[in-house]
Amino acid sequence: MPIVCLIGLPVNPIMPGHLKDFYLSWVASLLPADQPCIHCANPRTHGHGFYPRSIHFEHFSEFLCIHRRHCPACNQTFGLLPETVAPYQRVAISVQDAVVSELGSGRSYTKVSETISSPLGPLSMQTLKRWYIRGSQQIQSIAPRFSALMLSVQPACLIPSIPHSVRDRTVCFFYAMGEQWHDVGGSGISAAWNALRTMLYLFSPSVSVNRVSYGLSPGHFP
Repeated sequence: MPIVCLIGLPVNPIMPGHLKDFYLSWVASLLPADQPCIHCANPRTHGHGFYPRSIHFEHFSEFLCIHRRHCPACNQTFGLLPETVAPYQRVAISVQDAVVSELGSGRSYTKVSETISSPLGPLSMQTLKRWYIRGSQQIQSIAPRFSALMLSVQPACLIPSIPHSVRDRTVCFFYAMGEQWHDVGGSGISAAWNALRTMLYLFSPSVSVNRVSYGLSPGHFP
């Protein structure tokens, strides 16, 4: 089932229960015209039940009932995920982003595994490498677009100074710019996620894709 990630839900992943309560409150407020169909762009869809998901943050786990929408025009359904929940991933985007950021700055895999925990237990070296390789490749692919987007919104913004001793200067650049992105009206978990979500939003306001799970770029959309 295709997944559409929500745009701009101001949730706090540090507080157990906050995401669940805020998400259910948001779902209860939805009107048919609030979530167009991601398959055929029909402007009206209707609630079509829920399905269970468990998501693991750094210090706790959250059980969510993910809302599903049905389109009467094409008779297809799609789910609505909060922006910090990765499709088909058990670990939250905030944890995966923290791993990519720490590894990019030059910290060892062992130190990152010891520093960033999970309710699932210690993160394996294989998992850390998979997240880092996937995340850094996706950041590399959208770095020019992100830079252009930042400068178009804030022409006078200063490019952060990145030490030469880091493992991946592009990754560090992205997360450093992410701090500035909050100052120009952005919201979200990381610079890379913010950039990709925002650029996709420009193409199709109702549809956004989680970068860690899918790794899509705006070039995949018309």
